[in-house]
Amino acid sequence: MTQTQKTPASPSKPPAPPPQQGRKLLDQVMDTIRLKHYSERTGKTYVHWITKYILFHNKRHPKEMGFPEVEAFQTHLAKDQKLSASSHTVLAFGARGIRR
Repeated sequence: MTQTQKTPASPSKPPAPPPQQGRKLLDQVMDTIRLKHYSERTGKTYVHWITKYILFHNKRHPKEMGFPEVEAFQTHLAKDQKLSASSHTVLAFGARGIRR
């Protein structure tokens, strides 16, 4: 008779982040949302505002933009759309969160 060897159980590891290279921006956003354990509704809200930001800047990719573009969009939201500053926090995630 042969004995079967059991391999020791590996310790539980958190899921590895999915590879980001080659993925569309908004897919990367949703991946990051899931990785940070935010709710799906929060993710959809972030995607909504990031999409509005991109469209406001004529479909430029956020990697091509910086603080002046974020500031211009925030000013547009505050003056033209009458949104409060608390609504602008999503942009900080969109502008910085994916690059980390």
